[in-house]
Amino acid sequence: MLLGLFGCGGAGSSSDQPAATAVPTQLVAGFVEDGPIVDAKVSLLDPVTGETARRCWTSGVGRCEATTDDRGHFRMQLALDVDPDGYRLVSTGGRDHATGISFEEDGLGFSAPLSAFIGTRERLVLSPLTTLLDRLVQGGSSLDQALQQLTAWAGLSYPGPLLAQPPPYIVLERNLLLVELWRLMRENGGGDPWNVLGQHVLSGQPLFSSGILNQQELAGLLDSPTVTPQRLTEQTILLMDLSRQLEAENSADSAFARVNRALVADLLGRELDTFFTTKDAAVFDSADAAYQANRKQVFSAISDAVNGAVPLWNWIPQKILQHVLFKYHPNNQSLTEFAAFQQTDPALFAAGLVRVADGQTISLMTDSRIAEIASGQPQHRVSQPLAVTELLLPGDNLSRVGYYYNSDISHLSRVDDLARAVLDDQLSDELLVKLVKGTAKSGMVQGWVGDELFPTDLSRLIENRINGSEFRGKAYVEQANVASDWGLFADALEALDRAENYFYVVLNAKGTVFFADSDAENYRELAVGYLNAGNFSAADRVLTYLHQSIARPIGTRNAYAQVFSAGMKLADRAIDQGDLASARSVIDRLRQIAMETPADFSRTGTASYKSRVFHLVETARRYAAIGVGQEVLDLYYGPGMVAELRTDDGLQSGDGTFKNKTGSYTKAYMDEMAQALYQAGDVSGAFSLLDSLSASSRAKGYKSLAAFIALHEEEQGGLLSPHPVEPPDSEMNALDLVYYKVPTDLFNPTQKEAQIDALTYFVRSRTVPFMALSLIDAGYNLVAADVLVQAVDLVRQLKDNQAKPFNLGSSKIDFGFAKIADLYVDIGRDQEARLLLEEAEAQVLPNMTDAGQINQSLVRMADVYLRMGDATAAENLLSRASASLSLDSYKVLIDALFRIHSGVIAGFVADYVTLADQILTDVNLTDKELASIEKHLIYAASFYSALGEQGAAVAVLDRARLVADRVTVDNEHINRLIDWVAGYAKIDDYSGALKAVRAIEQEGFRVSRNKALLAIGEVYAARDDFPKIDTAGVDIDRDGQPDFFNPLATAEEIQNSGLITDDDMDGDGVPDAQDARPMYFDNAR
Repeated sequence: MLLGLFGCGGAGSSSDQPAATAVPTQLVAGFVEDGPIVDAKVSLLDPVTGETARRCWTSGVGRCEATTDDRGHFRMQLALDVDPDGYRLVSTGGRDHATGISFEEDGLGFSAPLSAFIGTRERLVLSPLTTLLDRLVQGGSSLDQALQQLTAWAGLSYPGPLLAQPPPYIVLERNLLLVELWRLMRENGGGDPWNVLGQHVLSGQPLFSSGILNQQELAGLLDSPTVTPQRLTEQTILLMDLSRQLEAENSADSAFARVNRALVADLLGRELDTFFTTKDAAVFDSADAAYQANRKQVFSAISDAVNGAVPLWNWIPQKILQHVLFKYHPNNQSLTEFAAFQQTDPALFAAGLVRVADGQTISLMTDSRIAEIASGQPQHRVSQPLAVTELLLPGDNLSRVGYYYNSDISHLSRVDDLARAVLDDQLSDELLVKLVKGTAKSGMVQGWVGDELFPTDLSRLIENRINGSEFRGKAYVEQANVASDWGLFADALEALDRAENYFYVVLNAKGTVFFADSDAENYRELAVGYLNAGNFSAADRVLTYLHQSIARPIGTRNAYAQVFSAGMKLADRAIDQGDLASARSVIDRLRQIAMETPADFSRTGTASYKSRVFHLVETARRYAAIGVGQEVLDLYYGPGMVAELRTDDGLQSGDGTFKNKTGSYTKAYMDEMAQALYQAGDVSGAFSLLDSLSASSRAKGYKSLAAFIALHEEEQGGLLSPHPVEPPDSEMNALDLVYYKVPTDLFNPTQKEAQIDALTYFVRSRTVPFMALSLIDAGYNLVAADVLVQAVDLVRQLKDNQAKPFNLGSSKIDFGFAKIADLYVDIGRDQEARLLLEEAEAQVLPNMTDAGQINQSLVRMADVYLRMGDATAAENLLSRASASLSLDSYKVLIDALFRIHSGVIAGFVADYVTLADQILTDVNLTDKELASIEKHLIYAASFYSALGEQGAAVAVLDRARLVADRVTVDNEHINRLIDWVAGYAKIDDYSGALKAVRAIEQEGFRVSRNKALLAIGEVYAARDDFPKIDTAGVDIDRDGQPDFFNPLATAEEIQNSGLITDDDMDGDGVPDAQDARPMYFDNAR
């Protein structure tokens, strides 16, 4: 068990701070029991607020929470000055290992009023009976009345042993039956079972008669419009039989075993019925006597094989049943065939319940694999061979999906285990949110795929394992976003509604005055989520709430900024979707928010309208984008708008002076404002504004404007040629702006470099497209090619050794020939791209003298060859890279070599590590330099792992640990150790990662243990071997072929991906259809 590796946790969280002086306390302790409930969260509720009290532990202000141990015991220290009467204890989650019930998955919890326990409060009890007592007291009954009513209803003496600890057998028996009654009532629907049972207590009709359940009363409690008559009969028989059996017992252990066997038989009986109804509907008869008798034998043998309670969580019973059905062939008949269960001779059927493994005959009752699955081990251990009938055949995608996600190498299972080991509520919640996202992306969500894959019930995971309301909301948003991506809009909207409720709970609890950046982000993502799911009205409702209920009442600049940021994203998404009416509605609200935004004050007290101007400009940009020009002009020229505020803001600063700083503080926004003015038809105003700006802002503004005009010209008939001499501003076209208006800037110190930038895109960032890339993005490939011809002419005029500032690379190759060749590839003109690269190689490279620039150019050119699919040319260039590479250059080079599956990678990785070792001989390296070297060593380990050299990868991580230990600043040292731990996860060495956590814990870094576990979990949660597509995500042998496709992907989506399923997932040379260990490399690396 993972927790066993790191020790057990107590109560509280990382947010609890110790007081300077410990306060006197009183012990509040007891037991949560049906059987003992392990890992239940017990909270003491304040009678005034109904929330968890904050009067515990030595600080006197800690959260009154605790977690039960393996006896179901909890303890907390309550401040001595608190009178516990009136307080309530509630428990949530946990597991009963004696009966196999998961309170976490069932959503089952107990409660108790502290007033019921007279005298000592060190042996309190939370149980089904105390829960009903609590409901009666909460409903208005006095404690004495409630005790009398409850004991009579339960067939106990008054005042009796109801609150005794340990409980006498009769109380244990009642509690066991009440738990199962609660579970069946919940299965049938119809409201909170505890409330329904509480009302039944008040009816005066006893549930127990002569020591066993009253069948008539029981049937009435179970009856529901949603339950079928057959299921109601099954439930009634189950509980009545169980009641008689428990009445005949006299020990707790025997009672627990009876309950577990009964629940297992009921659960697996329904599973088996469903299996055969689906598979053999024409011949299946659930009432067949032989079938009933033989399946009873199977279920009993399963319980015997487990030799203890069969856990009823995590699909464990179903996984055991699947193992049995596919592994066992009594009398040469597979148990997957109904006919096998129709054997009329029980002895013959029992004798046939054997399987053969490794030459040994194993009977069902002694099958150790069943106990292993019951212990929580994954259903499939990839090192263990599959039976012939289980081999993963070509084209059977779902079998591959089910095998991987239910195996011991599933990345999601590892995240789940790690989340249980993180003993810090906030960090655990963060990891669980990532688990929800990863699970949703995998498609393995209950209701999205069939239950035969054992998918996760995300709502139960969120409700029962995530502690904080904010994180629950975040998790639901993540689930909703993925659901929308797959077209599951009803599921998305249901999740978003839950998220919205949780976000409101958070704000109501802390007060809107404390609205923070995280809240703005939450609501922004919520609104966009509603829009993605097709519900604009809900998205607009969220924005309206933020504006009217948050920004206006709080009235601060920060509140308005946070709300405005949410609205921008919503408007942009509506524009992207072409929903201009919705976009206009949101932009109109943005205008209101912008005009209401109050002044900013710097730390020195200087006042400005920096934020208001920013909001007005961003609003104007969006009006321009939807073609509403007059609004743009009003926002710039109108009274109290941008131009006027920048000229004279009229603000008095803290020292009483009028500094008029808005103009200088908002220069960075004016290039965007100028483009909006141009789009609105105000050409002279746009140019005048741009010409007033600094070189960098002016350059970006004219380049963006040139790209915009180019698109407009092409839409109107074609890109216009530049004038031979500079024309008046009113006659300038797109190319005129490039040649006559674009200035030099920080990254482009010469005019020709600036013009090349304007004709392509910003330096090396494709996310800031200028003319050619904007035309390509819009589908105007022919005119884009004409623009690239002009760019090439400019490149040829650059000097061969001309370098970009900040060591970015060669102006002539990296930001010239190679950059333009890459754009030619975008439009399918590989021949032009090749000619440019050959020209660069033949005419420029020989004249270059800087080794670092040469290496960068070789890598950049190779990248373009790779995009054309010419691995030979790419490898030829990469092999010429000299030994003078920096660590950063090595990283880029090796990444490129991997893309062409080069055979020389290992040598370069070795040189990469050697260079790091050489640099480390300097004893005067700074912490920052050490951090960089450690980062590169972790990269090198990942490279070795990808090459199949796991031993070398681990050896490099050993070096990384030594580097981390040289860091002198404590916090940085801890961060480097956490990165080192995560390095093991990145090479998929799960056991090594856990050993690394133990190592840093043993060396005194116990506080970092949770963060280290979180780091490991984040690596696994984010695993995606095909990040650019949704249809596939796992590639075990990293050969570029998916091991399976997402179970939600359609045949058309799979075909469009261009990918083909790997027929040798582990890369061991044995086709999966013949490989009994298809995800295990048989010649272990």
